[in-house]
Amino acid sequence: MRGKCLLLLQLLCAAAVGCGAAASGYYTAGVVEFRPAYSGGSSEQLLEENLAAYLELIEAANGTADILIFPEGTLNSQLQLTAVPAPSRRTLCPIVVAPVDGVAPFLRQLACAAVAAQSYLVLNVKERERCDREADCPARGYRLYNTNVVLDRSGAVVSRYRKWNLYLEPQLNRTSEPEYAIFETDFNVTFGHFICFDMLFYTPAQELVERYSVQHLIVTKMFNSELPFLT
Repeated sequence: MRGKCLLLLQLLCAAAVGCGAAASGYYTAGVVEFRPAYSGGSSEQLLEENLAAYLELIEAANGTADILIFPEGTLNSQLQLTAVPAPSRRTLCPIVVAPVDGVAPFLRQLACAAVAAQSYLVLNVKERERCDREADCPARGYRLYNTNVVLDRSGAVVSRYRKWNLYLEPQLNRTSEPEYAIFETDFNVTFGHFICFDMLFYTPAQELVERYSVQHLIVTKMFNSELPFLT
């Protein structure tokens, strides 16, 4: 299995300064640093390898993290797409072999892992949204997004965000307007989230903070070793 590392960070936030932390005064977040499999097999085999590593890391956290955050672009490829439902209370677990809603089995497996670990999961996936009856639909019959999906402890999608500021991703689509993604947790913390290159732009990153007064931000990112700065 490829090299990978799970970092569990205990973040302290006193209620006296208005951070909106849990009753215990803190929450525990796990931030995953992950090297995905890019070669050495078919797209299906690579997905299976990445998924197995994800599941291993979730299990290794041993239910101690309130929320686990995985990086951008390290799970599925454009050859192994999934639909991502709009946020609702409906769990994606149990696993369905031939789902009619387009949600891929790997996403359902991760939803079941969220249930087993009793942790929120923040994942980044390549998403397919069917649009073949719409006038502005691409010729392939679907839109392709770089998408964050947040699963709660029941395996339900509680937030979805499609990347607005694409970086060297000409094959991907953008939504008609930028999205502003926030979600509330059962440990009384509200998070905002966006993806990688978004961080360098006023929209949606700064606007998210200004509109919703969010103090806890999640940025899924594919890191590059580049010095001194990306400018």
